[in-house]
Amino acid sequence: MVFDIQQIRKVRDQLFRQQVLRAYNYECAICGFNMRHDNASVGLEAPHIKWKQSGGPSEIPSGLALCAIHHKEFEEGSIGLDESMRVLVSEAVNGNGNGIVGRLFWDFAGSKLRCRW
Repeated sequence: MVFDIQQIRKVRDQLFRQQVLRAYNYECAICGFNMRHDNASVGLEAPHIKWKQSGGPSEIPSGLALCAIHHKEFEEGSIGLDESMRVLVSEAVNGNGNGIVGRLFWDFAGSKLRCRW
């Protein structure tokens, strides 16, 4: 399947991001990252749990507020969610477990999302 990125951007609901971030109190659902520049949220994104390109609806319950790092790793499959919305970390994730990789990934393995209705 080929995706036309320009078409995807045109149909993406701009209100979706705003609503999802608000629902998560402008914090990453995994780590709580909430940096702001003045009043603007920085580095926080609103991906779909099920990709929009794969039929995921643009509704608040189908979105997540994730920092840029967790969003990228969610898309790559390094992290995921189980049926109870607990964080799963792929066994393929490696690196310094006592350093930043441990703090960004392994420390959250099995934890529930920070804000979920």
